Amino acid sequence: TVHLHPNGDLNLPHILFVYCPDGFRSHVKLPHSVVIPEAGNWMSWRTSWSSTMSDLVQQFIQLGFNPALVKREFMRLEQR
Repeated sequence: TVHLHPNGDLNLPHILFVYCPDGFRSHVKLPHSVVIPEAGNWMSWRTSWSSTMSDLVQQFIQLGFNPALVKREFMRLEQR
């Protein structure tokens, strides 16, 4: 399951990246908090190797995740 923590952190324990020669495929179990018909189900999509971090941020925002949470999480990951 996916949890939105009280301090605003986003936890996606059900996320899998499959690497392929032409890019990678993301598999995510969408949380019920995402207001789209696929909420609670698995969704997958292909991403090109030429995609930027901004492209990845936009993919998650387009799925229905809160833009501020997505941007903050990606900034946190970039600092690692």
